[in-house]
Amino acid sequence: MTGGRVVRGWLESYRHWPPALDRGAILAYCGIGQSEFCWGVRDRPKVRKAFSTLWQEDDLLVSFDGACVMRPWHYEPSWKSHERWFHVDQHPGHRPGFDCIQGLVNLLPMSSDGACNQLIEGSHHLFPDYAGRYPETVAALPVHEDYFELPADDPVISDPSVTPMRVLLRPGDMLCWDSRTAHCSSPGSSGQAVDNSHQLSRAAVFVCMVPRTKANDALIKTRKKAVSRQVTTTHRPHVYNPTHKYSDWRIRLQRGDTLPYPARPATLTAARRQLIG
Repeated sequence: MTGGRVVRGWLESYRHWPPALDRGAILAYCGIGQSEFCWGVRDRPKVRKAFSTLWQEDDLLVSFDGACVMRPWHYEPSWKSHERWFHVDQHPGHRPGFDCIQGLVNLLPMSSDGACNQLIEGSHHLFPDYAGRYPETVAALPVHEDYFELPADDPVISDPSVTPMRVLLRPGDMLCWDSRTAHCSSPGSSGQAVDNSHQLSRAAVFVCMVPRTKANDALIKTRKKAVSRQVTTTHRPHVYNPTHKYSDWRIRLQRGDTLPYPARPATLTAARRQLIG
């Protein structure tokens, strides 16, 4: 028996999967953003080099993002996460122009019919249209909100000529995209596990970096406190937006859908402190 715990590689124990994982299989709460697991990915020299190249800047701040982990739903159909929940991670009304570049580091092998991240190529050019197309919805979004889900009948995703892009990534590959790009995680059509040791269909860590010049001294001070308090945030390093402030998390707390925080915070090396600010 597993004692109600998830045991790595034991499929039956995956029935005790954390309820805090949302419909997209994204874990964004309970200290994941300050875990050694996430820090061990985001401070890799090549990850930092990629963002330095994109921004043409070496002095960067990193997000305190979470991760995406999917179970093999071929084993249990109820484990299948939602499909085609295309969204943008930027406020269409208050931030209509370019803001930042998101990314993820893929951790497991991928197949042509397996779980993945899907993107609508070129959709960032259509981002300015959303505020005019859905004025009431966009106006109702809080200023700090950077999640906007596209209606299923939006032409960006409903056009028959549009085929979502899926990039086949190897373990260790990184995928980056403009935050205005319509995208979502997908469970794929096979539902199979992609490795024998973990018995998972997908695993990735989200990471975003921006030039330090985008942040002021007050924000840097807040970020340092967030690390000591094991706070997870959304993808924008230059805006403090902790996930535990979101209404959906408060609802989960009321249901008791919580997880224990990491027993120990991540080790803060000199390189990591520099990325904090």
